[in-house]
Parts: sequence; structure tokens; C-alpha cells
Amino acid sequence: MKLIAGKTFFLLVILSFFINENGVAQQTNKTSEIEKLLSKIDLNSAGLVSVKQSQNNPEVAAKELLNYFKTRTTIKHPANQQTEKETITEKDLKWANDALEHIFVGQPAYPSQFCGKEIDWSFRPVPDNEWVWQLNRMYFWNAMGKIYTQTNEEKYAEEWCKQIIDWTQKNPNDENHKFAWRSIEAGIRGYSWTSLFCQFVNSPHFNSEVLVAFLNSMFNHADFLMTKYTTRSNWGLMEAEGMAFIAITFPEFKDAEQWRNEAFRRLNNEINLQVYPDGQQRELAMGYHIGCINWFLRTYEMAKMNNMENSFPKSYLETIEKMCEVPMKLCHPDGTNAQFGDSWKGLPGQYSDRFLEWSEKFNREDFLFLATDGKKGKKPDSTAFALYKVDCIP
Repeated sequence: MKLIAGKTFFLLVILSFFINENGVAQQTNKTSEIEKLLSKIDLNSAGLVSVKQSQNNPEVAAKELLNYFKTRTTIKHPANQQTEKETITEKDLKWANDALEHIFVGQPAYPSQFCGKEIDWSFRPVPDNEWVWQLNRMYFWNAMGKIYTQTNEEKYAEEWCKQIIDWTQKNPNDENHKFAWRSIEAGIRGYSWTSLFCQFVNSPHFNSEVLVAFLNSMFNHADFLMTKYTTRSNWGLMEAEGMAFIAITFPEFKDAEQWRNEAFRRLNNEINLQVYPDGQQRELAMGYHIGCINWFLRTYEMAKMNNMENSFPKSYLETIEKMCEVPMKLCHPDGTNAQFGDSWKGLPGQYSDRFLEWSEKFNREDFLFLATDGKKGKKPDSTAFALYKVDCIP
């Protein structure tokens, strides 16, 4: 009995030692992550006085920073500007509810897959790299954010907070995680994560640990995107958009102005390199063309919300308007695509919502006519158009 008791005591001592060591390690790492974040932020920024005053106590500083971001009203973001609730689709519900159980969509052409109780962000259930690449775009997070914004069901916020910490811990930008760090995925995340921040930041589950993990990763994304510029390609637009949205959403970062200026420079450059005089994007494929309109326009609109539209010349918006004419001129009468290049047919009336948005943006009666199936607006002046390209764009 004495021997057993002695062994039990010994085991308890060893177990206590490992628990204490693990606890110290976790606390040290947590403090290190806070200090890393504080070093990236301009603590002289307006509103950060209390953070600066408590920087010698990292945990207190993190809580002060959290309070700052939960109450900050100086930055405008499209995610906070919606006057009407978006329709929650069956796909939204499926993707969001599946995600609660770690059943994720990667490349949407394939079925969603269970990625483990302990999530494996490198999971490859099919022999197609697109699955794991798109898994790391986290389209299912967008569905979770959309539903949470409209329902305030905390299960979505709670799980998202767990998953953002999990992803940032498991996916450093190194040689072993290239599947997660192509520049296109980084750009897409840079754009979409700023919306997710706006959607989830006021949840009680969004605590200082989530904030530190999120902002450190946002810095890493923008810092990485500064080194990647895929010119003459739609990739370059997504890279610039992601960097711009991070920079504008988080001007508290010391490098935010540098990121923003570079993103704007690239977009101003690319709209001249990629768009022909007739408005067509150089890849001559409708899906990419519509995407490029979005990538050019969303950053402009974000800049305008925050009084930065003067960073773009008048010709920038005029070129985007010309791009919006292309589906009017090139699509079939029912709105399906003429299948040139890497295009797919699509559905009748697939661009109705786009034409409605563009009719308001550019005050175009012909766009309104197309958006409402002729019930409003004015019929286009012509129904046949000559499209052309020039040799100045390689």
C-alpha cells in the first residue's frame, strides 16, 4: 500500500509539473502574440491612449484594444452599410450549419467533406488541388457571418471564433503551408475577413484572444500581399483588393498607409493594362469579366466610403461603366452568356441584380430596362454592337 501510495504521489507530482509547464508555455505564447500585435500598431492613433498606457501589461492592453475595436465608429465598411437584410438561401443555411460540424465546402463542384474534429486545413478528399485551395478561402465563413448578422444566433459566432484561432495557429506562411498561402487565396481572405470582422466583432465570443489572432493574421496577409503582384491577371486585382480592404479597415497598423497606396496604384495601373477600349477585360471570358468589375469597383466604393475616392482618376470609373456595358452587348437576349473563351452559359436573367446595381451607380436607363425585363427604364439604343480590340494590350 505504501508503495502504491508513493507511486501515486510521484505520478501526481509529474502530472502537476507538466500541467504547470504547459500553462506557463501557453501564457508565455499568449503574451508574445499580444506584444507582437502591439508592435505593429501605431499606439499614437486617436482612441488608443488607454492601450498605450497599459502596453507594459499585455493582457490589459489587449482588453483595451478589444474595447476600442468594439466601439470604433470612424471606419465605414460595406458590411455595415446594408439597409435591407439579404435573403438567406438554402445554400447559406447548409454551408453554415455544416460548418458548425466541421463539414466544409472546398471547390463547390465537389460535395462538402468532414475535415476532422481537429480541423485538417490541408485535407485533400479529391485529386484536385482546387479543393484544398478553395477550402482555405472559407466560403462557409461568409455564410456563417451572413446568418449571424440577421439572426444573432451565437452558435455561429462561437464556432467562427474557434475556427479563426484554429486556422491562424495551424497555418503559418511557410513552405509546409503553401496550399493556404497562394496570393489569390490571401487576397480573397483579405477582402472577406474584413467583412467577417464587422459581422462578428460585437459577439460576446469575440474576445481579446480572437482579436489578437485575427489582427496578427491580417497584418501577415497584407505584408505578404505587398510582395505579390500578378500583373495583367485577375489574380493581381484580388491581391490588390485584399490589401486595400485590410489597409482601409485597419488604419491603426503602422504600415496601413503604405499598403493602401500600393493597392490603389496597382488597381489604377491594371485597369489600363487589362481593359480594352470596348470595355472587355483582356481574358475575354464573361465570368472573369464580371469578377474584374467587382474587384475594380469594390475597392473604389470602399475608398469612397472613407473619403479616399480622389485616389482614383475620373477615367477609372468611366472604364468600369464601359465594362458594365459588355454583358448588355454580348449576352443572349435571355441574359445567358455567349460562350467565348473560358465562359459558361449561365442562367437566364443571371445579371439582373447586377444591372439594377449598375443602373443606380451610373444613372443608366438602359441598365434599368435590362434589370426589370423591360418594365422600367429605357430600351438600349442598339441591339447589335461591334466589339474590337487593339494591339496595345499584350
